[in-house]
Amino acid sequence: WFDSSRDYHFEPEALIAKPPPFKRLRWVQVPTGSPIHNQPRKEVPMNRNELHQRVRNELARIESERHVRVLFACESGSRAWGFASRDSDYDVRFLYVHRRDWYLSVEDRRDVIEEPIADDLDVSGWELRKALRLLRKSTPPLLEWLKSPVVYRHDPVFAAEFGALAAEFYSPRRCFAHYLHMAFGNWRDYLRGREEVSLKKYL
Repeated sequence: WFDSSRDYHFEPEALIAKPPPFKRLRWVQVPTGSPIHNQPRKEVPMNRNELHQRVRNELARIESERHVRVLFACESGSRAWGFASRDSDYDVRFLYVHRRDWYLSVEDRRDVIEEPIADDLDVSGWELRKALRLLRKSTPPLLEWLKSPVVYRHDPVFAAEFGALAAEFYSPRRCFAHYLHMAFGNWRDYLRGREEVSLKKYL
């Protein structure tokens, strides 16, 4: 729906339907005896060193079982950007390479690793060639990974070269289109016509 090769004169009213005026949000105090309070909460590690060690152990396990090498790993979710709730998962994202023989096949192979969520760890990664293709398209989620303030693993040489490529292929227009589409989706699915809205949906 957005042709990045064309030049546009952006007028917000022309891009999305104008939403109705925002209604005043009401803070609702949930009674102590309500079912919400009775739901079990996830036990999350409070010690940062303990968390980092858990992530490092998980990455080492993936490397051993999948025969890959992790080049970069970071926190990508709400815990990286400062708006996590008590029961938020740790969203660990990583980039990896296989051994040489994996690349000598004429068949297309799966280029992502997605591990089942274990306790509060949500771990998944992209193979390097997939990441490079997405980097060439200036894919915002990948750029966000590179800017994450929480880095669990990084190869210094790889990080420097990959970061240079990210700067070279960065496209403000593509990123604008991505976030505009995301904002419209959030407004349509979570904000439109509602009196009570999770503040997290504005972020």
